[in-house]
Amino acid sequence: MIRFRNLTKSYGTGRGVFDLSFEIGDGEVFGCLGPEGAGKTTLLSLLMGFCSPVRGWCSIHGKNCHDHQKDIQRITGYLPEHPEFPEAMNGMQFIRFQAALRGIKSMEKALSLADRLELDLDQRTSHMTRSEKQCLGLTGALLHDPEVILLDEPTEGVEPLLRQRFAEILQEEKRRKKTIIWASQSFEDMGRVCDRIGMLKNGGMIHLEDIGTIRMEMRKAYVITFESEQEAYRFVREDVEIRSIYGSQVTVVIRGDMVHLIRLLKSYQVVAFEATVQSLEDIFGYFYGGQAHA
Repeated sequence: MIRFRNLTKSYGTGRGVFDLSFEIGDGEVFGCLGPEGAGKTTLLSLLMGFCSPVRGWCSIHGKNCHDHQKDIQRITGYLPEHPEFPEAMNGMQFIRFQAALRGIKSMEKALSLADRLELDLDQRTSHMTRSEKQCLGLTGALLHDPEVILLDEPTEGVEPLLRQRFAEILQEEKRRKKTIIWASQSFEDMGRVCDRIGMLKNGGMIHLEDIGTIRMEMRKAYVITFESEQEAYRFVREDVEIRSIYGSQVTVVIRGDMVHLIRLLKSYQVVAFEATVQSLEDIFGYFYGGQAHA
């Protein structure tokens, strides 16, 4: 479906993408993970034909993205990192405008998406929050039922409940065999949907792996609250990696599945158990051995 061959686009000072060669299959959800300036937006812009490479090429359905820009955009839904809307329009006017541009007569899918995303289409876009604008942008990107969906930081600024709705909607598109690229700094969000993840740093692909292998290889931290400090200090003698202990709270680090940890905890009085949020630096450290910053 999507191919990259020695794709290079440089903006100077190390910005852009450099010598990327990989493929994304039909119906695959592919995650591009990386910090700001890693090349995620440039990659999507090249696929949309918004800019031309200085070397190499990328293609969708065998068509060069730069040479066949209109054909590519006809089958593609695109949500930019910072979607912009005509300030004089309300949400419904924008959706109708997009539908007219696409030659779409039925508004059923757009209205269904707006309802699921709790979007007030009577509200003017200039009065919308960042979260509401992201929801409107996703609705506009999907209204023509595209074969390919390109998303640039789709959940940035989106409220927690709606982030879950985003994931559910994209999982449905995945079941319908749509090909999706999700570019983000958030592993947890894309990890709910993606089949594979490519890690970008300074415009280069530093690691590419399927999501199951990544989850198994990652070291994860959990905060365990025991009934007493005595229980906590007894637990730290077990065969587990301890990151820290504070009173009755112990932070442990494990790699792969949790079977060993769960078996150990059966002998203790546990009050609370919570997974810590994986930072971008943590993830890049596991797979690259360096900092995530571009």
